[in-house]
Amino acid sequence: MTNQRYIIGSLIHHWRINLAVALGVAAATAVLTGALLIGDSMRASLRHVTLDRLGDIDEILVNDRFFRAKLVTELQSQPEFGSDYKLAEPAIVFPQGTIETRGGQDDIEVARAANILVLGISDAFWNLDSLNAQPVALNDGEVILNQALAADLNVKVGDLITLRLPKELQVNADSPLGSEESTDRVEGIPDLKVAAIIQNKGLGRFALRPNQTTSRNAYVRLDLLQDELDQDDQCNAILVSSKQGDNPPDEDASKRLRSWLKPTLSDLGLEINPVSIQYKPAGATESTVVLKYYSLSSDRMMLDDDSVSVALRAFEKYSPQQVFTYISTALMKVSDSQHIQDGSEGLV
Repeated sequence: MTNQRYIIGSLIHHWRINLAVALGVAAATAVLTGALLIGDSMRASLRHVTLDRLGDIDEILVNDRFFRAKLVTELQSQPEFGSDYKLAEPAIVFPQGTIETRGGQDDIEVARAANILVLGISDAFWNLDSLNAQPVALNDGEVILNQALAADLNVKVGDLITLRLPKELQVNADSPLGSEESTDRVEGIPDLKVAAIIQNKGLGRFALRPNQTTSRNAYVRLDLLQDELDQDDQCNAILVSSKQGDNPPDEDASKRLRSWLKPTLSDLGLEINPVSIQYKPAGATESTVVLKYYSLSSDRMMLDDDSVSVALRAFEKYSPQQVFTYISTALMKVSDSQHIQDGSEGLV
């Protein structure tokens, strides 16, 4: 008996077992192939959603504080900017806005939507849309909504809404250093007219974080937000588009872009001031300088860890010192009898 006849005979004799094995292998192959196809399809779908919501935007800078919008002009004026990039736009981005509108009989019913992405933009913002969308131009006191947000609020073009934004507080309102005005943590912009409702495509679904759900967006004029927030000529985001949309800049180009960005200390909320402490002895006609130094401080009262680390390296040869200050809520002089009773001295 040859090997070939032996193999064929074995397959025929054990055909039930061999058939079960073959069917199992076929089922496993189908499952693995389907999983790979679904995985590739899912990745392609997520990639499409991500690229669609960003339009032609390739680089984004978003800060938790406001800085000069002129920084964008300075960035575009760099001689090599045009070699890899074509456009940079300032914007104000608030990811946690709230919109409400009144409807129903006698305008009693209130519809409200929270966690809205609010964007303060100029007309040039739409030049960053890969779909070449051209919505109506925004006038003062107007707002553009995307379809997802308009559907949640059940509003149409011409309706009025109220936009509420969290204020940027330089000092925590709960801090003793916070002013009385800081207790109002929300800025309201009433009676904004819905100028247009755009599709959930391209920059109509712009979002900072990848998400399969459609972002609910509201678009208002940049100068309107600047006025309402008392941030003249300020922004908190820069959107940059590359010269070749299908071929985004590489890591080296991104590093060059970051090197062209030259924020000042005021853009970072920092300030350096010279301090001179003088002492005038009794009977002296002139004061004597006993201590001179420079103080680095923040408009938020506390320096963040990154600022401290950079400052320590920059001023290393000057032996910098970190200082933590606090305030007292009361200051009074105790009586002599109180000193005798508890042995305390001076002020408490």
